[in-house]
Amino acid sequence: MSSLLYGLFLVTLAFLVHLIWWKVSLPRRQTKTLLIIFFSILLGGLLLLCTPVRETLFSASLPLPTELYQIVQVCILFTAFTLAYMITYSAIEADSPSLVITTMIEESMPDGIKKEDFEAAMNNELLITPRVNDLLLDLMAEEKEGRYYLTQKGKNMARLFAGFRSLFGITHLGG
Repeated sequence: MSSLLYGLFLVTLAFLVHLIWWKVSLPRRQTKTLLIIFFSILLGGLLLLCTPVRETLFSASLPLPTELYQIVQVCILFTAFTLAYMITYSAIEADSPSLVITTMIEESMPDGIKKEDFEAAMNNELLITPRVNDLLLDLMAEEKEGRYYLTQKGKNMARLFAGFRSLFGITHLGG
């Protein structure tokens, strides 16, 4: 039980640091900053377990993990929560094309939106360019002489996704 409570305490602390940081200043590379925040909190929390001040800080209010297996459980729990949050955060960090489409249609209610207006609004600036900019920002692609190229990081990510698509038998583009 101490592993669960301490792990949840660290995740909550990391989340609060994330919220405060984002309120003060939105970082340029958000996912990287989140990983730094979360794993710094984990490292700090593990170091705290090794110091004599831990009893003073937590007293009886939070049972602390003391055995090695408990500390490993904290690390596994924290990492699982962190990675799940990273995936979830990426979905809210940038609007997905489906979200953009449904929001546009919803905002046009109750009259709906004309097909011509809808098709004119759905352009590369709205749907494609932000994603290409994210690839450039995350150093997964680079632009040279008016052309885009994948970096090694981008190639590795593409191979990962292609491998999963192959594993599930998805051969067509899209979903």
